[in-house]
Amino acid sequence: MKKVVFLCVVVVFVFVGVMFGNTKSGVEKAIKGEDVVWTDVNQFISTNPLALAFSQLNAHYEFNLSKGSGLGFNAGLIFWGFGDWSTFGLLLGAEYNFYFQNHAPNGWFVGPGAGITYLNVKYQSDSASTMGFNINGHGGYRWIWDNGFLVDVQLGIQYIIINISINNTTIPFGGLAPYVGASIGYAWK
Repeated sequence: MKKVVFLCVVVVFVFVGVMFGNTKSGVEKAIKGEDVVWTDVNQFISTNPLALAFSQLNAHYEFNLSKGSGLGFNAGLIFWGFGDWSTFGLLLGAEYNFYFQNHAPNGWFVGPGAGITYLNVKYQSDSASTMGFNINGHGGYRWIWDNGFLVDVQLGIQYIIINISINNTTIPFGGLAPYVGASIGYAWK
C-alpha cells in the first residue's frame, strides 16, 4: 500500500511540475540572469503528500508578520496499524519562520517550532490514550510561482517526549529525530 501511495505522490509532483513549468520562480529568474521579482503574497496553505506514505495527513497555514518573518500553524492526523496494534492521533503545532531575503514567504527560511500530540493506541482488546510534546528546528527553501502554486523542501530536527502505557507495559517514544519534508500548496495575498 505504501508503494502505491508513494507512486501516486511522485506522479502528482511530476504532473504539477509539467503543468506549472511555463511560469518562473525568483530562483529560476536569478539563475538565468533576469531581474528577480518575488511573488507578492502574504499567506499560504500547504500539505506534505509524502507524509501519506508514513500514514499521516497534514496541513500547514502561514501568514507574514513582516517581510522577514512568518507565523505558521500545523495540524495533522496519524493513522497506522500492524498486527494487533492500531493508532490514531492528532497533531497541533506552531512555528515561527525567519526569511533571509526579506520576501516572506518566498525563498530561504529557518525557524523554531513546537507542538502537541494526542495518541489513542489499541493493542488487542486493550487501549490507552496519551499526550506528548515536541520542539523542533527547521530550515528550507520555498518556491512560489506567479499563479500562487508553491513547492517547498525542508530539513529539520525535533525532540519528542511521549509515553504510552498499555497492557501493563510503558512504551517510551521519542528522543531526537531528524525529518525531511516536501510540500505543495497555494499562496495568495
